Amino acid sequence: MEGLKLVVIRQASETGQLYGSVTARDVAEAAKEAGHTIHRSQVQIDNPVKTLGFFDVKVKLHPEVSIKVAINVARTPEEAEVQAEKEAAASKAGKEKADVVAAFHAPAEKAEGEEKPKKAKAAKKAHADEDEAEAEEKPKKATHKAKAHKDEDDEPKAKKAKTKKA
Repeated sequence: MEGLKLVVIRQASETGQLYGSVTARDVAEAAKEAGHTIHRSQVQIDNPVKTLGFFDVKVKLHPEVSIKVAINVARTPEEAEVQAEKEAAASKAGKEKADVVAAFHAPAEKAEGEEKPKKAKAAKKAHADEDEAEAEEKPKKATHKAKAHKDEDDEPKAKKAKTKKA
């Protein structure tokens, strides 16, 4: 029963929202139609199924044994087939992507006794030390002196402006 895929036909709106939800009873009935005996108390639906699409539900066969069953919720059997094809293509593409990522982004394994280079850490630390040294070297400006100079600079401009008008 592991990997069992069941189809549940339900009415839904154009946006894919079900008129109601898929329950444990619906899953048990779909399993019965597929030739498997599952009691509704064995079905555990973690999140309510209220839209069309594929969902995984747990079926507890025994207190220590549970399996995942995929349910395909669709409006018609034809739509279920189309959804199944799309799901198969998407899972195949996802697997291929994972394989490519694993092939090209796998971290290099270090040999026994070999250490990874610490150049990046050392460079960051050196840069931080330089920044601290620069900060200590810069003189602190007194704001009251800067104000005094600003006022002196403003006076000649004001006098020049008066003399031009006269």
